Amino acid sequence: MSDRNFNKIIDNVCQSVDCHKSLTSYEIERQKLLPRSWRYRFCRICRQMPDNSSKAVRWRCRLCPQIMCASDTVRGKYYCNRCGIAEGKRRSRLKAKK
Repeated sequence: MSDRNFNKIIDNVCQSVDCHKSLTSYEIERQKLLPRSWRYRFCRICRQMPDNSSKAVRWRCRLCPQIMCASDTVRGKYYCNRCGIAEGKRRSRLKAKK
């Protein structure tokens, strides 16, 4: 089985713009087991907020300062649309080299 660690992004703090609490060891381990799952990037309190509330979860794109919101995009997405395209191309080049 090939090692796919180059795709995994492990967060140690809640990615919400308004929160930034430390994540528990359980949440960090779940990120390692389920790298595509958005929910363990946020603390328990932020995960339980409804998407349509005035306090909807907001986070920053990994490559630019754009703030994304759970009500207008897929929750837990790492990159905005523009940066996501560039990151996808970079990852495909990495896979081709391996």
